[in-house]
Amino acid sequence: MPKIWQAWIRNQEGARTANFTFEKQGGMGFDYTRRVNSPGAYGLRFLKKATESLADFQKRVTDHFVLDAQVEFSWRWPEMDIPWHTDGVFFHRSWVKRYNAQGALVYETGGRGYLDLINRPIIDEFAGSDGAIKEGPAETVIKEFVDEQAGPGAGARAMPGLTIQADAGRGN
Repeated sequence: MPKIWQAWIRNQEGARTANFTFEKQGGMGFDYTRRVNSPGAYGLRFLKKATESLADFQKRVTDHFVLDAQVEFSWRWPEMDIPWHTDGVFFHRSWVKRYNAQGALVYETGGRGYLDLINRPIIDEFAGSDGAIKEGPAETVIKEFVDEQAGPGAGARAMPGLTIQADAGRGN
């Protein structure tokens, strides 16, 4: 029996929200490319079942793919006593809904590997969140960012002993 492949979907908080099982790589399923020193890429394809309502299809598949959700490709090979092995991890970045030649709905999702973060000029959080874009003098902005990411405002992520100098708001 061949390897068993799964795509594990994790939301932005890292909680697993879905598992999709595939019998093989390629075709109506998945493919991905890992690269050295540059981001890899992945593609997942889902076909809506003829007996499935659009609402059920969305609940089963599309609702799990939010921007920057983590898509983790793992496999195991029971006959060879090889347990689950994570083979590639990517960020969800785009999706397309289309109809194939037979009139069936196809949902395609794609994304890039973690190294894509290095190529992003700005790492924004969702508008209205604590980490959203900040305005003001550079000193104020960077101190707010450090406080949220590693200082007392970071909660469980806070670095013990880290202190942030009082903000004079001068921009230096």
